[in-house]
Amino acid sequence: MQLEQVFYSNYKQRTLEMKKKVVKQSKEICIERAKLIT
Repeated sequence: MQLEQVFYSNYKQRTLEMKKKVVKQSKEICIERAKLIT
């Protein structure tokens, strides 16, 4: 049971770090991706 708690803790921390990186990025998209999305 203790291993699962450690894994969950590390997973949560990594997710928060990834979220911070995504939020910090500029909010723009290249024209090629815009064409693919629309």
